[in-house]
Amino acid sequence: MKTINKSVIDISRGSSSSSSSPGQIGGNAEKSWCLQFKRRILVVVAVVLLVMSSVLVPLEAAYAPSKMNAYATMLYMGTPRDYEFYVAARVMLQTLVHFKVDADLVVIASTDVPEKWRRTL
Repeated sequence: MKTINKSVIDISRGSSSSSSSPGQIGGNAEKSWCLQFKRRILVVVAVVLLVMSSVLVPLEAAYAPSKMNAYATMLYMGTPRDYEFYVAARVMLQTLVHFKVDADLVVIASTDVPEKWRRTL
């Protein structure tokens, strides 16, 4: 009896594999390896893009044109009139924003200033 074709078709997987030596890579293993390789390349490209974007954004900010003037205020806690100083700083900054002054606005706040106040300013 002669065997014409030693190919076996696996219907459940939709692929064909030939009967070969046990050490040879089959069709499914090769496809799986290829998919894993593509996924790894995709992850590497994504990481490279993320790193590049995180480096380029601070560089753009560093080379942004600076203004000639700045208005700065400092807030700290420990006086009986802390809230009044906070309100005064808010009024000053809101007024400068309203008049669209061509200057940087800076707030220096100590760590004991309430978080809500810092976020507002």
